[in-house]
Amino acid sequence: RLSIRFNIDATHEQINTFREKVENWVRARPRTWHGLVHFRTNALDANAGYVEYALVVQHVKSWQDIGPILVQKGELLKQCNKISDSLGITYDSPPSRVDMVVKKKLDGEPTNLTSMLEE
Repeated sequence: RLSIRFNIDATHEQINTFREKVENWVRARPRTWHGLVHFRTNALDANAGYVEYALVVQHVKSWQDIGPILVQKGELLKQCNKISDSLGITYDSPPSRVDMVVKKKLDGEPTNLTSMLEE
């Protein structure tokens, strides 16, 4: 199971094109994948600006042979990223806020960041 996030502005046609391209890619590798099991909406966060889809694909090997499955899952994820980039629907998360805190030494003197790193 892969969770794929798209920009909330992605159209229904773009999402369908994404699904078709992934399905064709999977179908072109019958020695690796049985096929696409399902592709459905999993979550929506309007504040963060994304819609998340769950992509489930069945591998030809049983789950006990996890090593090759994880390698191929990584290849599938890379392909999904390429396809979403080509369609212009890749979700880019907003930058995280970073707080810098300056601590005081025990004697009450403020320190600078360089002296804190040296200690």
